[in-house]
Amino acid sequence: MQIFYTAILALATSFLLMPLVIRLAERLNLVDKPGERKVHTTSIPRIGGVAVVAAFILPVLLFAPMTPVMKGILSGAIIVAIVGLLDDILQLNAYAKFAGQAVAAGIGMAMSGLVINEIDVFGIFKLDLGYFAYPFTLVWIVGITNAINLMDGLDGLAAGIVAIALFFLGLIGFLTNQYLILFISATLFGALLGFLKYNSHPAQVFMGDVGSLFLGFLVAMLTLIGSVRSAAVMTLALPLTILALPILDTAWAFTRRILKGTNPFSPDKKHIHHRLMNMGLGHGLTVMFMYGVATLLGLLGVFSVYQYEFRDISLFIVAAGMVAAALKLIAFIRRRPTLKHLFNKKVKPVPAGIMWLLRVTLLLPLIIRNLIIAALLMNVVLLVHTPVEGIIIGMILFGGILYLYLTHQSDTYEQFLMFFLFLAGVFIIFAAEQVIDPVVWFESFSAEVFSNVLFSVIGVLIILNILVKQISGNFLSNPLEYFILLIVVCLNLLPPDLTMEYHLAAVSIKSIILFLGYRLLLEYHMQRSRRLIYVTLLVIAFTVGYSLVKLYV
Repeated sequence: MQIFYTAILALATSFLLMPLVIRLAERLNLVDKPGERKVHTTSIPRIGGVAVVAAFILPVLLFAPMTPVMKGILSGAIIVAIVGLLDDILQLNAYAKFAGQAVAAGIGMAMSGLVINEIDVFGIFKLDLGYFAYPFTLVWIVGITNAINLMDGLDGLAAGIVAIALFFLGLIGFLTNQYLILFISATLFGALLGFLKYNSHPAQVFMGDVGSLFLGFLVAMLTLIGSVRSAAVMTLALPLTILALPILDTAWAFTRRILKGTNPFSPDKKHIHHRLMNMGLGHGLTVMFMYGVATLLGLLGVFSVYQYEFRDISLFIVAAGMVAAALKLIAFIRRRPTLKHLFNKKVKPVPAGIMWLLRVTLLLPLIIRNLIIAALLMNVVLLVHTPVEGIIIGMILFGGILYLYLTHQSDTYEQFLMFFLFLAGVFIIFAAEQVIDPVVWFESFSAEVFSNVLFSVIGVLIILNILVKQISGNFLSNPLEYFILLIVVCLNLLPPDLTMEYHLAAVSIKSIILFLGYRLLLEYHMQRSRRLIYVTLLVIAFTVGYSLVKLYV
C-alpha cells in the first residue's frame, strides 16, 4: 500500500505545484519561443520539470529506505536536475551539459555501487567487462539520459514514453520482488501523471532539460538496480527492449549528424516523431502511435522476465484484440456518413427508421449514465466493505474528486475530474468483486450474475452509441486516457494466483466498459453528469463509513 500512497502523493504534488511553476516561469521569462525546430506557435513555460523533481523527492524523503543505493540515485538525480535547470536558464553548450551528466553519473555510481559488471543477453552469452565496467556504465547512464532528452519534441511525448517505461519496469520489479525498482517507478509514474495533465497537447508547460535529464538519469539508474541482485533478472537486453524507441532515435540522430559532418549534439528536425508528423499523422496521433510502440516493447520486456504460459495470458490477448478491433471499428465508422451529415445535406424526406434511431440515440448517454449509477449503487445494496488500506484509498479518492469538482473551470480540469471518477469507479468495482461472489438474491440469480449482465448491457449500449453517433476524433488522444486503459488491461499481467484471488479479470473487463462509458459522458458534457459525481461520492462515503463500522464495532 505504501507504493500507492507515494504514487498518489507524487501525482498530487506535481498537479498542485505546476500552476505555481508556470507563473514563475512566465515572470522570469523562462519560456520556449516558437522557432524553426519547434512545433508550437506560442511561447510556452519550459521549466515544468521542477515540479516533477519536487514531486519525486518529497515521497522519497518521507517513505523511501535511505540505503546507499537510494542515496546514490537521489544525489545523482539532484545534480543532473541542477545541470538541466542551469541549461534552461543560461543555455549551456552541449559539452558543459555532457560534463554535468558525467559528474552526476559518476557520483551516482560511486555512492550506490550500481555498476554493469557483466552483460547477460537472455542467457545467450555473457561478457565480463572487468576494468571496462565503470566506463561502460558511465556511457550507459549518460546515453539513456540524453536519449530521453532528445525524445522531448512533442507535447506529452517524452513524459508519456518514460511513464510507459516506468510502468513496465515497476511491473518487473513487482514480479521479481525488487522493492526499490517498484518504489521509484511508481513514485515517478505518479509525478508524471500530474505533469501530463498540463503537458498534453496543446501543452501549457514543457518539462525542459531540468525534467528530461532528471527522468533520463532515473530511468538509467533503474535499469542498473537489478544487476546487483542477479544479472539474469535485469539483463542488458531487457532495458534495451523497454527503452528501444528513445535509444534507437538517439543512435540514429547521432549517426545521421556524424555522417553529414555536423556536431552530433546539434539539433535538427529529423527525429522519428518529426518524420511521423511529416507523413501527415498529426500531433496527437503521432504521440499515440509512439505510445503504442513503446507499450509493445514494454510487453516484450515483461514477457522476457516473467515466463507466462499461453493459458495465463489468453485473457490479455483477447482483451488487447478487442481494444484493437474497437479502434479499427471506430476508425471505420468515422469514415462513414453520419446522421448529422445526412441532416446537414437536408435529405428529404428523412426515413422514419433514421428519425426513430436519432431519438433513441439522443437518450443513450442518459440511459448509460443511469445504468452506471445503478452499477455503482450496488455497493450500497451489497453492504460492500474494505480493509484499512481500502479505507485510506477511498478517502484519498473522495477528497480528490471533491476538490476537483469544486474548483474545475475548464475542459482540461473536466478530463482530470473524469480521470479521478474513473479511479473511484475501479475502486468501487474492485471492492464489490471481493464480496459479491456468495451473495444470492434469488434461488437461481446471484448478485454476481446481475452485475455481469448489467455491465454487459452497458457495453452493448456504448457500442450502439459508437455505431450510430460516433465518438469524436479526440478519443484516446489524451495521455491520461491511454494510461487508464494501459493500467486496467495490464491487471491481467499479474501472477495468476493474484488474478484469481482478487477477481482481476472481471475487474479489468468491467473497468474498460466503465472507462468507455465515462469517456462517452465526457463527450456528452460533464455538466450533465453531475449525478454521477454525487453518486460516486455517496458510494465511496458509504463504503468507507461501513468499513469503519465493521472494523471497530
